[in-house]
Amino acid sequence: MLKDLLTCFLCLASFISYSQDVDPDTSVQSSIADSLSVDALSLSIRGGNKIVLNWNFNKTRTPDYFSIERSCNGKDFETISTLKVGQSGSSFEWIDEAPCKGKNLYRVKTTAPSGDIAYSTTSSVFIAGDVSFRFYPNPVDNVLIIRSESAIDVQIIDAMGKLRISQNKIQGLQIINVSTLEKGVYLLRISNPAINFVSQEKLLKN
Repeated sequence: MLKDLLTCFLCLASFISYSQDVDPDTSVQSSIADSLSVDALSLSIRGGNKIVLNWNFNKTRTPDYFSIERSCNGKDFETISTLKVGQSGSSFEWIDEAPCKGKNLYRVKTTAPSGDIAYSTTSSVFIAGDVSFRFYPNPVDNVLIIRSESAIDVQIIDAMGKLRISQNKIQGLQIINVSTLEKGVYLLRISNPAINFVSQEKLLKN
């Protein structure tokens, strides 16, 4: 009996000690971050040297504005743009017209009218040198020519999202036969997984 009482006392003491160790400020901060942070921040490259940021915000708390922050050295972030939040829905897009050469890190800071802030997860993308690749002609008839300074993967995807043509690790001048494609609009995806480089371009087939 005495042993059981002692065990209960030790369990109660441990619970009280744990409750006192929980920092209420930490819990509050975590709750604020959960209610303000953006969802699904994604990056893509457009035109070879423009970075497109897309994110969603489906929280119940309405932020005052978003701040887009970028780091070019991997540790120091600077605010490069702010977006006032209106009644424009839950999906947002912003384009960095002049990213840094090399690795770019991005995050979105959310600021509420109360002054509370939260950050998205950090995402990165790599911008190659002056000319990473070129493709022509566009519109294309039967043959697509791609020139690349580094090894890249090439995919051509139709309007239904189906992969139609795929070639990996091509470099220099490469000729791709597209005569089997029907007339229409396609997505040309160029990627280099080694440096986290992805670019998506519209390709027209005559």
